[in-house]
Amino acid sequence: MLEVAVDCTREPAGSSSESREAVADVVALSHGRSRIAALLVSLVRSLRQGPRMADEAPSKASLVRWWKAFTRKEKERASGKGRVFGVALAESLQYASVAISLVADDGNQYVYGYVPIVVAKCGMMLKETATHTEGIFRVSGSNKRINQLQAVFDAPPKYGKDFDWTGYSVHDAASVLRRYLNALPEPVIPAGLYLDFTAVLRASLGRA
Repeated sequence: MLEVAVDCTREPAGSSSESREAVADVVALSHGRSRIAALLVSLVRSLRQGPRMADEAPSKASLVRWWKAFTRKEKERASGKGRVFGVALAESLQYASVAISLVADDGNQYVYGYVPIVVAKCGMMLKETATHTEGIFRVSGSNKRINQLQAVFDAPPKYGKDFDWTGYSVHDAASVLRRYLNALPEPVIPAGLYLDFTAVLRASLGRA
């Protein structure tokens, strides 16, 4: 049986392409130029020559397109464009929101507001599965899963609208919701309206 070992990581000192091809030819001749030897000669030559980068090089136009797309995505990422976490509520509602509607007595459906998708999805999940769970906001979820959820609700074009909660706990949902609220540039209740909200709360408690 003919066995040939090819070491592609080391070159003999002073060797040239002509000498390497000559050695390969000698190997083939010494074995009667059998089909196996001929195939081995071809293999040795292709391995020694290495890849032909010039034939595989991308065109200048494709490189320019790639660079423009890359820099555009980097600018959008740095500016926060298209994101949800850490972005003002008024801005993210333009592309990552769902309608809140109700059915009136006349049977018609009316939309009376919009909320972020992350709030709607987390709120629905907690309403359906966590009404009897204590400390849903006190006990933190898995940091790994929270990061995964943030990536889902922060990614266009659906921003987690069709997300399936399988494999995630109520604490994961509560934690990512809390992270979203904490990351808002301005609180849900703006500082300028804080006293108005507290006045309404005091009035309602006084009537209770």
